[in-house]
Amino acid sequence: MTSPAEKRASGDAEVQERARVLQQEIAQADEKLRRLYKMVEDGVTDIDESLADRLAALKSEGDRAKAALERIKVQLAPEVTLEPDHVERFGAFMRERITTGDTTFRKAYLRSIVDAIEVDDKVIRIHGSKASLEQAVIAGEQIGKDVRSFIRKWRAGRDKDANTYVIEIAI
Repeated sequence: MTSPAEKRASGDAEVQERARVLQQEIAQADEKLRRLYKMVEDGVTDIDESLADRLAALKSEGDRAKAALERIKVQLAPEVTLEPDHVERFGAFMRERITTGDTTFRKAYLRSIVDAIEVDDKVIRIHGSKASLEQAVIAGEQIGKDVRSFIRKWRAGRDKDANTYVIEIAI
């Protein structure tokens, strides 16, 4: 029987191999684009419709591989454990920024960390991705070190999915 640590190591090796393959795909697409541009530059060929289509396809392949590699980098990032006081400080910091910050910041920041909001008579529940929240809290820790570290009504909730979070704000 395979232990959880062995499964994790096996998964990490697979992810690292996928990252290596994606890096090769990016390098190959970039090299092909470079060669095609060189041919046009040297007058060997002109940009016609089929060459333009090929350039677009190569750019698309490179962009797809780059986006996939970025997603993998998030998976390979070291796992962060958030302490309740980090979440509370982040909550206080964000409450301040969301109430006094400019509208563009507020909308963009909330969209980046919130997937859904439920409001009832006694509680507001905010749902989202743990990875997004962890990144936001870590960034907020760097920005908001002097933020008060207690807000009694802001607390992390429990969710069945280990990859999501629920924050409950008592009304």
